[in-house]
Amino acid sequence: TDLIYTQGMEGRFISVNPAMNKLFGYDTDDFLGRRAIDFMEPEFQSDFDRRYLEVVKKKGYHEGTACYFKKKRGKGLS
Repeated sequence: TDLIYTQGMEGRFISVNPAMNKLFGYDTDDFLGRRAIDFMEPEFQSDFDRRYLEVVKKKGYHEGTACYFKKKRGKGLS
């Protein structure tokens, strides 16, 4: 049930586990190669690079929470 994923240094998903697919309603292929920001609520997107990626690049990891959104029925990512 834990959400487990890996990302590259630009915030693109490299891997996701089945819990990610189940919770958000996307297939693995929908995640891979996409930036995490593509799945975030618009009001949180502006902080992603500054408050997440910069910390990862400096410290090698990030601890905290993120706000993503579920796939809407009949709608995909553009």
